[in-house]
Amino acid sequence: MSRQLKYSESRYEATQTECLCLVWALEKLHYYLEGAAFEVYTDCTALKSLLNMKATNRHMLRWQIAIQEYRGNMNIIYKEGKSHTNADGLSRWPLDHVKSNPAYEPEVAAKIPIHFMEIERRKNFRFSEWAPESGTLDSGNTDSEGT
Repeated sequence: MSRQLKYSESRYEATQTECLCLVWALEKLHYYLEGAAFEVYTDCTALKSLLNMKATNRHMLRWQIAIQEYRGNMNIIYKEGKSHTNADGLSRWPLDHVKSNPAYEPEVAAKIPIHFMEIERRKNFRFSEWAPESGTLDSGNTDSEGT
């Protein structure tokens, strides 16, 4: 997953570009990452301390704020650039070819079923709400006469 840098972004320092990339990826994958523990592998040592470093400009400050919601669930791991050959090809393949894919739109992505959401729904499910004859949830009627 990647995209081309805008002209103004192409003039960023390397650390800023890496931060921009991380924030962009977190925004794209928000519906999958929210509340889940995950790891970010990077060849930029500065990203490991991103949340603790002093913001040197408004971009860095904004990115630090954007990343805060993932602070407890995100583990940033440094990995040498030579070791990133498996992800290198994917990161250089821009998303231009999938712009029309509706699954990349937040409104659609929010409707895509996620496994842990299904489990959460099942945990809150009460058998008394199930009406086997109709195959639907009952409207709260738990007496045996309604079934």
